Amino acid sequence: MIKEKCASSGDKVFTLGVGNDCDKKLIKQCAQAGRGAHYFVSDSNLTELRSKVIDALSKSNEPQLEDC
Repeated sequence: MIKEKCASSGDKVFTLGVGNDCDKKLIKQCAQAGRGAHYFVSDSNLTELRSKVIDALSKSNEPQLEDC
């Protein structure tokens, strides 16, 4: 569903897994389907959350190159 919606709209999906118990496979697959990026923040490094969110926001503004 993510892949179809993003293909028709040109949107990107960025996913963020927070905590050691997040479903890493799901986080990665959703980002790949949405042509975005995925990030993980472990329980011991929650201070990294802010920088990961800022990085995702920065990447979301980058142009998408297709059929080059």
